[in-house]
Amino acid sequence: MPSEADPWGATLPCQSVLLHNVPNARAAFEACLNGLHSSDIEELQRSIQRSRSLRDLWHLRTWLYTEVARAFSQAEAELRLSRLNAHFQFGASFGFSGQTQSAPVQSRLAKH
Repeated sequence: MPSEADPWGATLPCQSVLLHNVPNARAAFEACLNGLHSSDIEELQRSIQRSRSLRDLWHLRTWLYTEVARAFSQAEAELRLSRLNAHFQFGASFGFSGQTQSAPVQSRLAKH
């Protein structure tokens, strides 16, 4: 019925945590682009800015890694990518394979 609450369309607490962290994750991605300049980097920046979720950003990690490794080194790419990992510590239930929830995230999710 119109104007009734829609239990199926409601946002889950864990989804709101994920959406809340998108601006922070975008900023971390932008910081990882320091010193990189090319048309590919500009396209990557646009993709980062257009991202709507952490899942969108998760898929941009490989592109970021490739560009940093090409411009600097594999070691630098790994270092920069390790800075992003904190934004993706939500575990397989969020679609981020191989990651586990950290204690601070678990406590935040438990409060919701």
